[in-house]
Amino acid sequence: FLPIMGLTLYYDLEASSSLQIGSLKTMSLFLAICLDVVSKGLLLYAFLRFRHLLNHRYGFHAVDKLILIVFVGGASIGVLAYLVRILPEFKVPLMVTGIMLMVVCGILGILYATRLLRLNGNLNGLLKPLAYVSMIGSICFTLVLLAPLGLILSVASTIILGLALLRDGQDDFEELEVV
Repeated sequence: FLPIMGLTLYYDLEASSSLQIGSLKTMSLFLAICLDVVSKGLLLYAFLRFRHLLNHRYGFHAVDKLILIVFVGGASIGVLAYLVRILPEFKVPLMVTGIMLMVVCGILGILYATRLLRLNGNLNGLLKPLAYVSMIGSICFTLVLLAPLGLILSVASTIILGLALLRDGQDDFEELEVV
């Protein structure tokens, strides 16, 4: 919810920038950045919990570094998007850097998804949906023009990741109940 709200505020700010006056424009940008920081923090926590789940429950370490690299790359793209708004005189170099970073992150995302498919387990039936949605979203980011679709698939992938973590938590709870 927070990423969608922050993104909505960001694009609202972009669409109405000619109508906004100084302090209102700054306040909207500040609010969008705050929501984005909170959502990135929650996403980082989810990724770290997912890595912990893969390491301890499945003994799977093939995506440990990729999880953090893809997260940092995605967060960097977000920072570049805000910098384009804040520093319009550097718009072209920032956008070129963002596009190059998006392609690299897309390739790394594809690698993450293919490695995730090697897991000896099914994450309560969510392994293949998580890996394939992540892979298709990463392909969209790599193709640049399909990045908006990649963003939607990224949100879907995050929801599937959350479901996998919740289902794993329920399994732990059921194990405690039986004992």
